[in-house]
Amino acid sequence: MNTIESFADEATFDPFDTKFVLSELAHEFDKKIHLRLQQRSNKKSITIVEGLDNETARKVIPLLRSKLGCSGTYKGDAIQFSGDQRRKIIEYLLQEKIANKGDIVLHGF
Repeated sequence: MNTIESFADEATFDPFDTKFVLSELAHEFDKKIHLRLQQRSNKKSITIVEGLDNETARKVIPLLRSKLGCSGTYKGDAIQFSGDQRRKIIEYLLQEKIANKGDIVLHGF
């Protein structure tokens, strides 16, 4: 049974309202650490880590550089490492208790 009030509420809700969608995505994004793989060329790729706060990211970069044996940098609000380092980064984050298993989202192929 639909009433006129329920239709009125649905009429005010706009699913394409970017403010609503972006605020919901930002709220969900803040809780998670996202690991992505981005292809640069045929053989080269970079691993991008997003979702760490600035202080943690600055502390983790030198430690992960030495552990992974690759270059890494902090750009914007993301950390970039050369090569596919996603599995090793996940192991490190879990081992150092920086994140729980449910807080890490793995993207890419």
